[in-house]
Amino acid sequence: QSVAFSKWIGLGKNPRGTLKAGTGAGKTRFSVMAIMNWLHEREDGSAVFVVPSRTLGTQTKNALRALGLSCARYWSDFKEKMPNKDVYITTYTSLPSMLNAVPYLKNRDVLLVLDECHKAGGKQALKNVTSYKGDACLMLSATPHRSDGIDVPSLMEAPIFFDLPLIEGIKQSRTDDDALDYTFHVVFVDMTNDEQIQYEEYCESITKMWFMLQKQGKECGANTSNLFHRMNEGIQAQPFKKNLRIWKNLLLKRKRLINEMEIRYSIAQQIMELEYGNKYALFNQSIFAIERLNGMMKDMGIHPRIYHSGLQSIPNNVFEMYPELHNEGFIRRFNEAGSKSDAELKRWIRSASDILLTCKSLQEGFDCPSMDGLIMMNGTNTLTSRIQTIGRVFRGTKHKDIWMLVHNDDSSGENKALYELLHATKIENDKIRYHFNGINTSHITVPTDTEMIN
Repeated sequence: QSVAFSKWIGLGKNPRGTLKAGTGAGKTRFSVMAIMNWLHEREDGSAVFVVPSRTLGTQTKNALRALGLSCARYWSDFKEKMPNKDVYITTYTSLPSMLNAVPYLKNRDVLLVLDECHKAGGKQALKNVTSYKGDACLMLSATPHRSDGIDVPSLMEAPIFFDLPLIEGIKQSRTDDDALDYTFHVVFVDMTNDEQIQYEEYCESITKMWFMLQKQGKECGANTSNLFHRMNEGIQAQPFKKNLRIWKNLLLKRKRLINEMEIRYSIAQQIMELEYGNKYALFNQSIFAIERLNGMMKDMGIHPRIYHSGLQSIPNNVFEMYPELHNEGFIRRFNEAGSKSDAELKRWIRSASDILLTCKSLQEGFDCPSMDGLIMMNGTNTLTSRIQTIGRVFRGTKHKDIWMLVHNDDSSGENKALYELLHATKIENDKIRYHFNGINTSHITVPTDTEMIN
């Protein structure tokens, strides 16, 4: 922190920069140092602290107040008059309305702090932050560079001024009595024969449709270099638009097949039996899988906590993939679970040995030092998502176990994502255990960097 802070001060009177460091390295405490220095140097100084979610906003408020800063939270649905504070905490979506609702800030010198700043790359969030860049800007993230090519540090004129890998940063933040103690379990999983046949059929159809789209796209002037991220709405040729939807739907169906392989459920069950009595969080990309796991665990006599948003956050095109959504009882149960999520999360945080089943919303910024470990039952292949998820467990002083299930097939991209994760975080070789289609296999020698690349 002291080295990073000296670099921050060296950026000048109105500094702009990005601190790249993993969870547990002290980014929040560093931001407090920067805010206090900003307020000390200016009689009319203030700070705006922007976070991705309300959950993280509440967590940030508690952290800032504990370190001596007066602060207030603002969400877009607040109606109360805002008091004058040193720091205002808001979300990326609520930033414009907060600036309008707090006239006190209009004549202040504002340090804009963007936590988990890669989240500012979303369409609406990026518009909000680039419309208001503050008088100075500090951005914080373990993964400031996004996989879609949107360079938030450049757009905010805040280049990286300090870069610290995840494991190294956590170690530096601890003493010998508080040494980092963890095991990283990699469980390679294979498909059943029926799943493999279906997977290969999807791959073949996706490839054929890709070549057809390339041909049709060139004929109608579409941007075929980034079909997945852009629907090319300006293209009016109906055959192209129809085939583009079919292609994207095939990709989603293949993704569901990979994410919901039967063996993933079997291994998740094995781990829960092994870790019964400990405090764990299990991450799965699908709330449908979460509900299935909930039923499986209840059959085992385990009653997990559930945290997801119900069906409200599911894109319309995903509904086509799930025939379960034609059942009104199923829909009602999902939304009821979503409405109870905040209460369930609070109970899990206070518990000593509960299991939390969750999706994406707690992957970033969320802290629970008392947890014993986590399971990534599946996940996106983006480095950002992987680093952010494992970062949730590196709090507190007890031994931590991280379980990551990886599809043992190079075509899915999960092997590549694993090796990128190991390289970026500098997870230590002697802390890694490899398993194949189960959790009771013996320790396997870790591949060298060259073998990983090959």
